[in-house]
Amino acid sequence: MELILEKQNGLISELKFKCQMCNTERIPCTENPTQDKLNVNSAAVLGFVSAGLGHSAMNEINANLDLPPMSYRQYLLKTSLDYLLRSELAQEVGDIDDDGIPTITVIADGAWSKRSYKVNYHALSGVACIVGARTGKLLFVGIRNKYCPICDRCSSKNIPSPAHSCCKNWTGSSTAMESYIIVEGFQQSISMHGLKYTQLVGDGDSSVLKKLCIAKPYGHKVSIKKIQCVNHLLRNYCSKLREVFVPYLRTTLGNNIMRLRIGIKKAILYRRSQTLSLEQQVELLSKDIANCPKHVFGQHESCDSYFCQGNKEGEVNIVPDMIECGLFDDIESSGKRLLQNVHSLILNMKNNAAETYNSIVCKFVGGKRINFSVKNSYEVRCKAAAICYNKKEEYLALLHKNLTGRSPGQFAKKYIARVKRKREYNKIRKELFPRLKKRKTAAPPDENYGRTEIHEFEKKRDKLLEYLSKTEDEIKDIDITASNFGAVSTAKLQFENDYKVLVSDCGLFIDKENCFLGASPDGIIDPHHIIEIKCSWSIRDLSPQQAVNEKKIKYLKIDQNGDVRLKQNHYYYFQVQGQLPITGANYCYFVVWTPSGLIVDKIEKNISFWENNVPKLKDLFKCNGS
Repeated sequence: MELILEKQNGLISELKFKCQMCNTERIPCTENPTQDKLNVNSAAVLGFVSAGLGHSAMNEINANLDLPPMSYRQYLLKTSLDYLLRSELAQEVGDIDDDGIPTITVIADGAWSKRSYKVNYHALSGVACIVGARTGKLLFVGIRNKYCPICDRCSSKNIPSPAHSCCKNWTGSSTAMESYIIVEGFQQSISMHGLKYTQLVGDGDSSVLKKLCIAKPYGHKVSIKKIQCVNHLLRNYCSKLREVFVPYLRTTLGNNIMRLRIGIKKAILYRRSQTLSLEQQVELLSKDIANCPKHVFGQHESCDSYFCQGNKEGEVNIVPDMIECGLFDDIESSGKRLLQNVHSLILNMKNNAAETYNSIVCKFVGGKRINFSVKNSYEVRCKAAAICYNKKEEYLALLHKNLTGRSPGQFAKKYIARVKRKREYNKIRKELFPRLKKRKTAAPPDENYGRTEIHEFEKKRDKLLEYLSKTEDEIKDIDITASNFGAVSTAKLQFENDYKVLVSDCGLFIDKENCFLGASPDGIIDPHHIIEIKCSWSIRDLSPQQAVNEKKIKYLKIDQNGDVRLKQNHYYYFQVQGQLPITGANYCYFVVWTPSGLIVDKIEKNISFWENNVPKLKDLFKCNGS
């Protein structure tokens, strides 16, 4: 027999032999097509998906092993096993109670296909999950995709898209994916599991609760309560303290940030262990949290007996010094969010279960280093991660059995047993020898990821508006003078000498129509003229005119007539145009001063500018948290 042809189908080949004597042809295959196990193509794709690798990595490894490559089309065909993942997920999830519709507490969180690094929130795909707080079962997984390569290619060519399985199911912002997926999971909870999710454990993202309050998945009578994750609250508290901490200046605070966190954590555990009502526990814990900074920095007058035994030998009370320099106010301000969420701290619930699923997704998508969003690969990997979360190391055997009807081979069974044994060993080891884990800092919020819940925002806003609302007599009594010392005072005197005018000190002007708007110029000349002075330290060795000519001042320019003008797109111009209507003046002398001289730009009030921007300021101040 002579080999005359080889037909490759991924890693499987069909070999065509021909007899040189009788011309009989035989076509054997390198793999038995009737065997009761996964063929090598399906097994290879499943292995690479489980390892978080894609088509390119697969072919690169095959090349190093001198194996034939698999075409991209064949790879996509094998990854279209998501129907199995969907059906298996539906079988695995659920802690269903047949006696009516019970209410449970769930944990929810989201993840995205790429890392934002706190600046880039435009991932093409996102996933969110809902986990039962008591059972740890994964109850719901949703995926959103913003990109379909076929639709995008046809759109760029201005041709209609052919019939295809489109993977694009989202057109909004990437940050909004999480909240809409979780709302969808709540809306399907009764049909999927016969459950109502009435308490939600999550991070500081209030947009999720806002969307749930708008959607009302269980009607108007059932309200959903948000419980903040205690780990996120404490982590954000430490982040706030680090923002206050300045290296080489506030080293005392920097050295005690973890002491503050540990002290609050110990107070939470102690108050939870007391046999008191929840209201009493919340009240006592609030006092402990407020007192914790004083305890750490040496003042023990308000410390409870369980917390400390009083002053230690050689300990110095530095709280008065910290109050005098303003540092203690910054520390107390950093702890305000903890005091607002004492109820969640007492419950001591965490969203670790959802974070665990997100970490499994991260492993399946190759650590978010590879873009799997161009096809449906990201969706398949998220659903595979869901099965892996619920079944742990048994998920490989589960997939194999569903695809072939039989258990996997001996090597797969040995691998599963080894992983299971290692997991149980690590679990026992962590219980015997616990250790602290390093935590990453949280990403900053945006319009779809905020920290303030609606009712808290409205309460604070109304309280501030009530405080700012002053009568005309009360406004006259307010005495907040502008800068009348140092360089500003010197510049004011030079301006008076050069322009032969008298500049009077002034205080804070409050807008009569909008009490939350105020202005405090550096001086007032008469009812129609005010003055605003800038003393830029960066140009102290130059005259203002030299600084403008050398472009050292970014907010000034030279117009066509050779005059120096304030740029109208700079925030100093916004400041001046805000001061003029609030003070009732028509002109502002914008003065830039250095020891070598000054330059002045006389700016006229722009009524249209004010009328266009006041509505924006109102929306910014009186927004509903959206």
